Amino acid sequence: MNMRTDVEASILGYLNRIPFISFYANTRGWKFVLSWSHRIAGLVLVLYLLFHIYTLSLLSSPSLFTAKMAFYDNFFFKFLEWLLTVPLIFHALNGARLILYESFGQRNNQRMIRWSFSLGLIYVVLLGFFMVLENQNAPILFFWLNTFIISIVFCYYLYQKIWKTQN
Repeated sequence: MNMRTDVEASILGYLNRIPFISFYANTRGWKFVLSWSHRIAGLVLVLYLLFHIYTLSLLSSPSLFTAKMAFYDNFFFKFLEWLLTVPLIFHALNGARLILYESFGQRNNQRMIRWSFSLGLIYVVLLGFFMVLENQNAPILFFWLNTFIISIVFCYYLYQKIWKTQN
């Protein structure tokens, strides 16, 4: 066996130990598990967004906002913030897999799932490393300019592909 197969086998072994996941994976398949995991991750992100909006609504009272932020500035909330990257990355990369699947005809699920999992794991580990270093500074203009340019290029390319398929 090669290394990728060993890693995949160990991941599937861990997932098969969870009775709820293994039942649905064995009866309905991994596609069913992935689709429901994508939905649940989306709901977790919506709940976080509501919590985030609530926290930002306290900006109208600076003293209350400062007190709330001081309350959130501890290890438990930093760990939850880092843990939030798991559904975020899963939802984003699985969404990218679905876009590739629907728009571009990429049907090799094993390879796409492997890449999505690997990239997500790398991102979560690097984010945890940078959170420990507390080194998250980037010039705001640089960040938004890069985000805007990358988004425009990606959306244009995606639009061209989807327009041709009439989806």
